[in-house]
Amino acid sequence: MPKAHVEVSTGISVFLSCILIKLSFFSLLKFKGLFPAEFSYNLFAGIIVVAVYDVATRVSNVRDLKALVAYGSVLHTNLLALLAHLDNTMFFKGIALYIVGHSYATTVLFLSVNLIEAHYGSRSVLAVTGL
Repeated sequence: MPKAHVEVSTGISVFLSCILIKLSFFSLLKFKGLFPAEFSYNLFAGIIVVAVYDVATRVSNVRDLKALVAYGSVLHTNLLALLAHLDNTMFFKGIALYIVGHSYATTVLFLSVNLIEAHYGSRSVLAVTGL
C-alpha cells in the first residue's frame, strides 16, 4: 500500500490513507468475530507483528517523504488493530476518536508533503534539508 501512495496524486493518497485503510481496519474487526477470541487474538497478533516488522525494516531505507507518511499510517493502523482485541467499550470509543484524528493528521501530512514538493521540487529527504 505505501508504494501506491508514492505513485498517485496527493488527493488519492489522502483517500487511500483516510478511507481505504480505515475500511480495511473495520473489515478486520468484522473478520475477528468469526473466530473464537483466543484464536483470533493469536492470529491477529502474529500477522500484525510480521507487518510491523516489515514496515520497520522498510522504513529505514525510505528517502521519500510521502512514503514515510504512508508507512507511518500503515504502522499506526496495524497497532490499532492489535489493540482492538481488548473488547472494552471505552476502548472502542477511543478507536473512533483515533480514526478521526488519524484521518485529519494524515491529510495534513500528505498536503504538507505536497507543499514541500512544490517548494523544493523534490520529496526526497536528502534533497529537502533544514525543515
